[in-house]
Amino acid sequence: MDFVIAGAAAVGAGFFTNPLEVLKTRMQLQGELHAKGEYTVHYKNTIHATYMIAKHDGILSLQKGLSPALWVQFILNGVRLGIYQTLENQGYVLGKDGNTVFYKSVLAGGIGGVAGQIACSPVFLVKTHLQTQSSESIAVGYQHKHQGMWQALKVISKEQGVTGAAAVGACFFTNPLEVLKTRMQLQGELRSKGEHAVHYKNVVHAAYVVAKNDGALALQKGLVPALWVQLIMNGMRLGTFQFGENRGYVTDKSGNLVFYKSVLVGGTGGVIGQFFASPFFLVKTHLQAQAAQAIAVGYQHNHEGTWNAFRKIFVKNGFKGLFRGAGASVPRAFVGSTSQLTSFKYSKEFLNKYEYFQGRPLLTSFCGSMVGGIAISVMMTPFDLIMTRLYNQPVDANGKGLLYSNYVDCVIKIFKTEGFSAFYKGVGPMYLRLGPHTVLCLVFWDELKMLYDKFWPQ
Repeated sequence: MDFVIAGAAAVGAGFFTNPLEVLKTRMQLQGELHAKGEYTVHYKNTIHATYMIAKHDGILSLQKGLSPALWVQFILNGVRLGIYQTLENQGYVLGKDGNTVFYKSVLAGGIGGVAGQIACSPVFLVKTHLQTQSSESIAVGYQHKHQGMWQALKVISKEQGVTGAAAVGACFFTNPLEVLKTRMQLQGELRSKGEHAVHYKNVVHAAYVVAKNDGALALQKGLVPALWVQLIMNGMRLGTFQFGENRGYVTDKSGNLVFYKSVLVGGTGGVIGQFFASPFFLVKTHLQAQAAQAIAVGYQHNHEGTWNAFRKIFVKNGFKGLFRGAGASVPRAFVGSTSQLTSFKYSKEFLNKYEYFQGRPLLTSFCGSMVGGIAISVMMTPFDLIMTRLYNQPVDANGKGLLYSNYVDCVIKIFKTEGFSAFYKGVGPMYLRLGPHTVLCLVFWDELKMLYDKFWPQ
């Protein structure tokens, strides 16, 4: 009830403060990426901005974005104040004398604020888009031209949500290969060739050994965090690329793909998605590495499940521990995402140009994604191996790795101890996973976009 009361209070305040939010948004976007004196000043100050908006857009425009703004207030402050009130009721922000303790209050308020902001982020995005929209004569910032809150959510969900759903669908089929890849990458960790037991000789043998010793269901270990990884990572990655493609950021004036633009947009989306998915990737790696003692490779964390893993990591190393190794995921994500998406788009463009599969878009997507699967497997395997090692290593009470101190140290130790070929450990299951996954994910992506356009046309 604390959450509902807090949210309702904020909604009441939102009615009166939304016009100022509109003014603030317009003034913040004025002169975006232009030096002072190089742009038209439509809004000189708060009073002038109020006058200009009322004159050009009408007095009601001062309440633009009111609907999502009220939802922002309800969700943000409902969660924020509700969490703080709950912690206060439980005595977590008070000292033994019943008085508020400064650092506890700061921590409780901060946690509530972060949780609330994350929860309301989708409607906050829509609110900003709608409040920015104005008459051409006083327009500032990018104009999204939404027709309302629900239409805006629909457009954004197509660009972001559909991509995540496509990746989740592919993950069900490819997760067993991710398990095999992880085991093979950890096999012989920091040991020279011939100095360790070879439990997994190849992909087929690895599948047999895992099924025999851990059971057939072990081939789906880490499925829950793996699905979250796909939803978050590919939702952001493919969504970012789709957004860039829709806005013409990856093409030239003729509509043809520009290589360096595609690389930058694809890589940027990959980095963003991988970073936010990092905690789930960490847990996924831990769970997929866990095996019967007879075939165990790498450090065994012995988690009981996804949420138990999150709890153990958080209790031992805090919030920072959940993002351990996130830095290592950046080069992997950039190289992997940009090689996959750029090769996929170029392949489709080539096939369409010469009309190889005219009128058969599914086959075009299939062939393009096959090329994308090869490119990402070859380019990403070394970076993926490094990330797997860093994610899976044991850490001390301070969160410091016991095997590798940082990314460079990991690269040097692997090269010195295991040789260059070690960076391509697991390349077999890597392709067998990423090949089908790329095909499934990118074909699903194209098909879901077509279905979306069919049933929910703009």
